[in-house]
Amino acid sequence: MKVSIPLTKVLHASSIGTHHLRSRDSQHPLTDSPHDVITSELIPVRVGFTNVLYAVNISIGNPPQVFRAVLDFGDSELVIPSIQTPGKPEDPVPNRYNHFLSETYRQNGTQVQASQLWGAYEGYLSQDDFHLSYVQIPDMLFQEAPEMRHRQECGGMCDLPYDTVFPLAPYNASYEHNFMSPLAHLVQNEVLEDNIFSLRLSHGPTDDSGWLLLGTRPSPEDGYDPDDSFKTIQTSDLPVPELPYFTPHQPPVNAKVDRWKFQIDSFSFGDYSNIHKEYTKPTVAVVEVFQPFISVPNTLFEAINEVLGADTWGSMAWFNCSIRDKLPDVTIVLAGEEFVLTAYDYSLEQWDDDNLKGRMYCMSAFLPVLEEDQEMVLLGSAFMKPLITVWDLEERTMSYVKAKQT
Repeated sequence: MKVSIPLTKVLHASSIGTHHLRSRDSQHPLTDSPHDVITSELIPVRVGFTNVLYAVNISIGNPPQVFRAVLDFGDSELVIPSIQTPGKPEDPVPNRYNHFLSETYRQNGTQVQASQLWGAYEGYLSQDDFHLSYVQIPDMLFQEAPEMRHRQECGGMCDLPYDTVFPLAPYNASYEHNFMSPLAHLVQNEVLEDNIFSLRLSHGPTDDSGWLLLGTRPSPEDGYDPDDSFKTIQTSDLPVPELPYFTPHQPPVNAKVDRWKFQIDSFSFGDYSNIHKEYTKPTVAVVEVFQPFISVPNTLFEAINEVLGADTWGSMAWFNCSIRDKLPDVTIVLAGEEFVLTAYDYSLEQWDDDNLKGRMYCMSAFLPVLEEDQEMVLLGSAFMKPLITVWDLEERTMSYVKAKQT
């Protein structure tokens, strides 16, 4: 089976899901969704600053209850917020699962805990039908989570309008919680034609929306030059250090989950010899899709901002969008292969309003790490914007080709 899931752009969270009510007698079914259940969504979200989240609509149960799930390379477990604890007015989760409304719900009850992004979840295992596009997994085990606590460091990042994450961490046959991973289920039950997924991210607010493919490689019609060929790099065996707080705007790094990671050789900003770093010690670069930022040592962060003529606020930097054609490229070398980012790749476009009107601002995608010699680099979605990528769940490789820009 191969599954093609187009991404669409949505500026605000829609009202999808069940109401936050305590009594089973007064719970309501799903409200009408403005989007088809089988589609996926690319969601630009304003959270004190404009961020970009890439999400799919998943559904649980029959009749289906729809949840917005952010794509996340750093998780393997499916966690669904539960209606069993009513939402508070400040509750950032728009939608919660109501198992009383599902004809296919099966009780399990095993107590489990999970940690995803900025949240810590406590709950129990439940079983119900899982749907993503026209993929259905009957009796999928997942954590139904009445209790959710946000870490103190998350600040405004806790206000994002999503319900859960869609886990896309590498498949590990020995991982103890594979029963909670939709990808692991598809691999173990030989559902996909090939045990891969492919990803094309939007290049910005005015670009087309991108897509997620399960079980197949893209063709040139999906957005790359037929004369170009895919290159492939192997993931690294370097360990991921468990860091409680990596940069001021990064969630804690969970080293227990396998990651899409590669050895980084160097980072260069144009031809500036002082804005260059050779990683002489083995250093792991972790690729992440949940956030756009690329971590750099603080000395490089300050030197880059000087070239950009950037105004800074804490660890954030903004610069004049009109100078991007004159700015240098960034070259990141992973496993001996060069990845080049233009100023349009490492800038995050923001507008005065969600209708893309008024003045446009450019935020730098670079964030300083808290320790100068940190043996880990995070490469957010800005790193993947110029690429179409293919992630092999068996071979642990990333294949890539330059995407056409629209």
